[in-house]
Amino acid sequence: MSYKLKPKELAFQVTREGKFEYRRYKHGETYNEIPPEDAHRFEEITNKTNDTNKKPELRERKPERKPD
Repeated sequence: MSYKLKPKELAFQVTREGKFEYRRYKHGETYNEIPPEDAHRFEEITNKTNDTNKKPELRERKPERKPD
């Protein structure tokens, strides 16, 4: 899953010790990992390519009428 910073959230840097220490998060970037404590600041990016790769539904075609 990918995440991006919500539009109304300010860019920030993690100052807590741990895995995400000193990482910066800003707008216009996508992130594969986010700090669990700050998850409310991010939104998930859905992968829209899956929707475009689906086959269109097949519908029955009426036979064409030939002119007499």
